[in-house]
Amino acid sequence: MLRARDYSGALKEFETASTLNPKSAQTYAWLGITQNQLREFAQAAKSFQSALRLDPSLLSARYNYAHTLVELGDLQGAIRELTTVVKTNPSVLEVQYNLAVLLSQTRRYSDAGEHFEIVHEKQPSDAAATARLADCYFHTSRQDRATQLIANLQPASLDPTTAALLASDLIESGSYSQAVSILTASDTFSASLPGKVLLAKAYLGNNQPDAAIQVLQTGADTSTQVSYLLGLAYLSSHQSEHALSAFRAAAATDPKDALAHYHLGVLLLQNTSPEIQKQGAAELQTSIQLMPGQSASYEALAKWQLQTNQAGAALALLQDAARYAKLTAQTTLLLGLAQASVHGTDAARPMIEQAIALDPHIALAHNVLGFCYFRAGDYRRASDSYAEALRLEPANGLFAYDVALALEKQNKIAEAIPFAEKAAAATPPPPSAHYLLGKLYAKAGKLVDAIHELEIAIQLNPSMPYPYYLLARTYMQSGDAQEAQEWNTRFKDLKRAQDKPGTLGPPSSEPVDGLAPSLNITGPHDAALPAPSKAQ
Repeated sequence: MLRARDYSGALKEFETASTLNPKSAQTYAWLGITQNQLREFAQAAKSFQSALRLDPSLLSARYNYAHTLVELGDLQGAIRELTTVVKTNPSVLEVQYNLAVLLSQTRRYSDAGEHFEIVHEKQPSDAAATARLADCYFHTSRQDRATQLIANLQPASLDPTTAALLASDLIESGSYSQAVSILTASDTFSASLPGKVLLAKAYLGNNQPDAAIQVLQTGADTSTQVSYLLGLAYLSSHQSEHALSAFRAAAATDPKDALAHYHLGVLLLQNTSPEIQKQGAAELQTSIQLMPGQSASYEALAKWQLQTNQAGAALALLQDAARYAKLTAQTTLLLGLAQASVHGTDAARPMIEQAIALDPHIALAHNVLGFCYFRAGDYRRASDSYAEALRLEPANGLFAYDVALALEKQNKIAEAIPFAEKAAAATPPPPSAHYLLGKLYAKAGKLVDAIHELEIAIQLNPSMPYPYYLLARTYMQSGDAQEAQEWNTRFKDLKRAQDKPGTLGPPSSEPVDGLAPSLNITGPHDAALPAPSKAQ
């Protein structure tokens, strides 16, 4: 009857048999198997328990009882029964495999791996066992061994469940290309929502945003997860408007999705409209409220606040971040910048040094530390810090300018000139780069070069008085008294105009030569502040 799938008929026969012979463990075992087929799992459990009371060595009863316990949600009980079977008869690979699957489901990956290794050793062609062994290796920090196993797998030979498991591991470990290969071996994953999500993640990680968009756009699903991944894909594909719409949809579908609010806020802050930027700031505040432990939202909002002269608000925000989130090097640097703006460089320096300790490769951190030393009059340390910033970002003209200025303060003219030349050649050059280079040339006795640079400085910034004065002096030194007199007159006229009551002149704290480093918040092309930490 069981072979004919007449489970109801078989049930009656086994119930009758158990009544006639209540001492037969085999009868109760078959009764339990039949009840399993009819999905009467609670009754099946009782039948298997009766069988095992009569004969604890009946392995078929233990094995099938384990299946019943799985259906009843008692994984630990199932593991206990299968462990007994394996200890008694370790040669049955199916039991080894099923025990290993249960152990991995309860996150006992090391124990599971031992059983999968036995199956793999005996049956190296078993793709499912090999894939699940690789999964255990991923979870026990043996990625190299996992990679070796995967290299010999044929993706098409994997069942969908095992393929999804392995692809998830590969995505988690950053092996996106291999994940794509596994997920595209069949059409299974593009047909279901979980499969689409997994495939889209693999494409995104493999820098194939257009492929991710194509996968996610098939079908009418508008879940938060799909909208969010679409937003990431559009963002990677440089389609900001589509990304904005996708993140809006994700946030509308699930208002508690902190990451959707984060990405929406970052995109809105890129708009030139102050009102839209305020909307972006509000989205980031929402993201912070929903996920106070995520540092990226603090960073993005604080960066905008610093760039819009809200240093006090940025300082308060970042002090909150220090209480609720683990500060990244970027967040720590922003906190130092805010402290420098509000309380001065002496208060900021320890925080800047802490940011460098967390990540010594952030050029701006070294530049800001140089600024702190410069303001304290420690020009040697300032030039060293500025030079490290330039080493990390060799094309940054502002960093080259700062090195030259700190060296000039130490009267190291010959050392300063190459850095000033680099700054003046930058596109665009820092505002005072040509003036500084002209001053250095003049000090080095290169009067013709000095005159050339100072005239360029005046063309670029005709309202800055200092180049006029130095140009007049340089012409005088070169023996051209007429040009010297002409430029001296222009200098006096400019100073007289700037010194008129009601005319905004340079601050009283400005250096006498007009040369000073700046606390660079926006930087050339808005590139100085660190990019926010990545939020996924």
